[in-house]
Amino acid sequence: MSFAGTRTAYAMVAVGVFLFIFMNLRDPRILGISVFVIILVTILITGPFYSGPINRMRSTLNLSEDASMNVRDVKRIRLQKYIKKNPIGGGINTAGNAGLRYSRGHPLAGRYDPDSGYLRTALEMGWIGVFLVICLNGAIVIKGISNYFSLKCPKLRTYNLMYVIPFLGLTVAHYTQDALFQKPVNILVIATYALMVKLPDLDIEEQKS
Repeated sequence: MSFAGTRTAYAMVAVGVFLFIFMNLRDPRILGISVFVIILVTILITGPFYSGPINRMRSTLNLSEDASMNVRDVKRIRLQKYIKKNPIGGGINTAGNAGLRYSRGHPLAGRYDPDSGYLRTALEMGWIGVFLVICLNGAIVIKGISNYFSLKCPKLRTYNLMYVIPFLGLTVAHYTQDALFQKPVNILVIATYALMVKLPDLDIEEQKS
């Protein structure tokens, strides 16, 4: 993560750690480790330490100074007109390089990459589609948090934690990259959808047995 140069990874870890702490507030051991980690990260961000990885980590918090993010913002603003005029989008695989391959001649097709998975969804499925995707992702995270506090079986609670925390990180990464529905990650995402719904039933069966 440090040497890959992607700031998205730092954001994913930060969001995942925050959710992990929130879901384990009742565990004093987790709280103690969390405080130590927060202090360590604060020192790294604010201390007089300078190197490529540390500078990239600090720049994650300064989005306005991130040249890569500025380029993506310009692209997003340029494409907003199409999204506003087409509430259900232009169709699957019509945007960017995928459009050149599968929908040649479509207004959205061109030699560019939407980068953001949410932007691609907005272009291909409209603002209605991206609204539904955001609602689905939010519902899965809320369901995962609810499961964690309601499940009785420790093993199932651990499974729940193992899936919902990375899923939240992926939903954040999806803002800057097409993270959720790329192979093989999409297999885990779909498994998370199913698991969040099925875990309460498995917990009931576990208690009966």
